[in-house]
Amino acid sequence: MTIPFKKMVNKIEIIHELDCRAQGKIDTYMHRLTEISRERKSLVQPECPWVKVGNLFATVTYSGNESWVPLVKYLREIGHDRFTIFGGRHGAPEGDGVAMTTGRIANDEVFVPEYHLENEMQAKKLGKTSAFSHQDCFRLIDVSKPLYRQIPYLRQMTLAELNEGRTVIYAWCFSLSGMMEYDDAISRQAKVDHYRASIDKSIGTIVRETFSWIPRNSARANSLIASSDKK
Repeated sequence: MTIPFKKMVNKIEIIHELDCRAQGKIDTYMHRLTEISRERKSLVQPECPWVKVGNLFATVTYSGNESWVPLVKYLREIGHDRFTIFGGRHGAPEGDGVAMTTGRIANDEVFVPEYHLENEMQAKKLGKTSAFSHQDCFRLIDVSKPLYRQIPYLRQMTLAELNEGRTVIYAWCFSLSGMMEYDDAISRQAKVDHYRASIDKSIGTIVRETFSWIPRNSARANSLIASSDKK
């Protein structure tokens, strides 16, 4: 299937969960990024695609430590004014291996507190501009902290932010897969099979399977979606 990649202002591509691009498989977007990376001789792209689920934005592919900055600049233009940035970790298209005895993500190397500090620096820099200088514009959450290593806790805290009317951004690579988990004790071949099955899923499928808990019917959110579609 050919995906009509749509470029937004500031090179931002936002994929709504119900539009045709959500039919695209994760593998399709990964191949697209690989081609761009070969041209630029760099894997990390600042203008990575984002998926909008309710008032949550998540990445489809690799991202950089500044990838969320052009996103919030665009969202600020269409009316979003309070942002919560979750960061401080790596991500993968297959989600995370979890120790079933503890319910915690098994690989400690996933978590990088320095990434959260980089997000704080970016927010501080933006806060010096008039568009982002208002009180409580940014809230930065460090998901490298122990409690966030349990996916249900991340979901709980995300809901809390959304219910305050905030715009939530999962600022790590492949964060669309952030709710996907598998038993870390399975065999190597089973992990390979899980990876292959994961990248063969469409964006829409992942959203339906793992983000049904996200509120979608907010009047404010709907008005912002309408504003976005006119851009």
